[in-house]
Amino acid sequence: MAGAMSLPDFNDLPLNPGNPPHSAWGLYGTHDQLGTLDRLTDELVATAAKDEIKDGTSETLTHGFEGDGLRHFAYQKEQRFYNGVTLDDIHTGSESTVNGVHATQKDWALHEILLSGWGMPIGELFDLEELAAQCRRLDRWSFFLTSEVCNVPGGVASPANALAIF
Repeated sequence: MAGAMSLPDFNDLPLNPGNPPHSAWGLYGTHDQLGTLDRLTDELVATAAKDEIKDGTSETLTHGFEGDGLRHFAYQKEQRFYNGVTLDDIHTGSESTVNGVHATQKDWALHEILLSGWGMPIGELFDLEELAAQCRRLDRWSFFLTSEVCNVPGGVASPANALAIF
């Protein structure tokens, strides 16, 4: 949908008065459930694959990797997840599986802004040592990164099976 759309400046956030600090709620529509994944168009993926995949060599990054879904962390003060979803919406609403079911508490503000404010899934705990070694062996420092999370309706995080392809 929005692969070519321009993004607002950080200082222009929130987009709408009354929304939590730095949130981009509404950027992809008031009922959006994908957040920044809306920007990942087929054309963009095809171009990235064409530009980055040269010899097919790959390196897994899944050692300890976790991908956080959009309901993994809420704005703490406002108690609202991406696009304004509340715990009441999750536990009593008819669409309780949208972007995950459970909220977990962490004390890292980046989770709050990226997940709840921008609708941007986060990858954590990548095995970067092996990736760096592979980059040195190939003398290449850019690659195509892909991952597939477990298809668990209502899940909030998942091993993502991340793979760098050179």
